Amino acid sequence: MAICSSDPVLGPLLLHLGYSIALLAIDGPILKIHVGLISRNEMAQEWKKNEHYVANNTTIGDNIPVEELDDDEYNEIFDRDAFVYDRTRNPFDNGRFANCWNFWCQPRWPADAKGEF
Repeated sequence: MAICSSDPVLGPLLLHLGYSIALLAIDGPILKIHVGLISRNEMAQEWKKNEHYVANNTTIGDNIPVEELDDDEYNEIFDRDAFVYDRTRNPFDNGRFANCWNFWCQPRWPADAKGEF
């Protein structure tokens, strides 16, 4: 079956496709950040402060926590996007699969809870 220009579904379908692509372009990076936070069991504040990240090839050695770097070296390494997540610095990181399973599949409240405050 060929799609012709007189098809009444084609216009709304193309509008929906365009809207979906635009929405994905805007919200895609936010989704990527959230999936990363969930997979590492990391809070946004911890991620923002780089609490679980180290830097390699610094003037004081390898695997140096980024908060121990001086400002100039921190900025230089940050600009190169060279901070590395160190799982051992995050006591709540149980591995990607376990973190995702616990976030998406484990109940956060008892089964008899009704949502009352």
